[in-house]
Amino acid sequence: MSTEKDCDLEILYSPSRWCKRYGTSEECMLDHVKIITEESQFVRSGIPGNFEVPYGKLPKEKYDLFGIDLPNSSPIIFYIHGGYWQEECIGRQNSSFVTKVFHKHGIKSFVIGYELCPNVQLEEIIQQTQRALRVCLDYAKRKGSRGICLMGHSAGAHLVAYLFTSFVNTLPIEDVNLLKSAFLIGGIYDLEPLISTSYNVPLKLTPATARSFSPVHQRMSDCNTKFFIVVGENDSPAFVKQSEVIEKRLKAQNITSSLLILKNIDHFNVIEKISDEEFELTKLVLKTLKEKC
Repeated sequence: MSTEKDCDLEILYSPSRWCKRYGTSEECMLDHVKIITEESQFVRSGIPGNFEVPYGKLPKEKYDLFGIDLPNSSPIIFYIHGGYWQEECIGRQNSSFVTKVFHKHGIKSFVIGYELCPNVQLEEIIQQTQRALRVCLDYAKRKGSRGICLMGHSAGAHLVAYLFTSFVNTLPIEDVNLLKSAFLIGGIYDLEPLISTSYNVPLKLTPATARSFSPVHQRMSDCNTKFFIVVGENDSPAFVKQSEVIEKRLKAQNITSSLLILKNIDHFNVIEKISDEEFELTKLVLKTLKEKC
């Protein structure tokens, strides 16, 4: 993928330019933020939870736990938002929308925040997600949860995938066994093409760090977690290709995985529609949690 012409990379790695539902990429982004913010405000006022809980020392190192009214044994979704590791308009507070349907079906949700580039480097963001997952695992064990489903969108899908490169191998077996499934939604798993794009201005990736932080170039942890690689057919061709590549990588390591390319779905409504109980992806997550947990 890193052999693509530099002049094409900016467009290929700008998902909003591929969204057919809008006339411009700016309109796409504005409406996406509006949709998830309004839905999240509704959810935050209606689902019992513990909000703004610190898991680290920095301002954005906080999580929201939804569903504290549910039984202790309830399964948990651990969600990491997207935004190219740098967008202030997408964060923990307006990612609450993902929890609505899951709470209705007896599932708790951990929605985490993290610091953004260039205030911190990508390596620090990765470490923050590791700290957050440890907190979630401790909570799950303390409450007797039946299991955890990890889920990430866009940059969040990268961060979920990267948790399984080496970090999971450092966990006790009882923790690893709690990680029942992982949904990588509209993700980017090879960072090398980003070096020549404007996205790298805050990221400051070098050829060495881009490769080091790319899950497709790392060995994934040995575990029984079931992976679902999800992407919309109307996403950027580069994102569709990256989803295909990471799924092949997982299968080559004998890791259980499935690739789902959703028809008439783009980079943004693939996650917006997760709050729709009839959406194909939502039904798959619910089915998987029922089977695995």
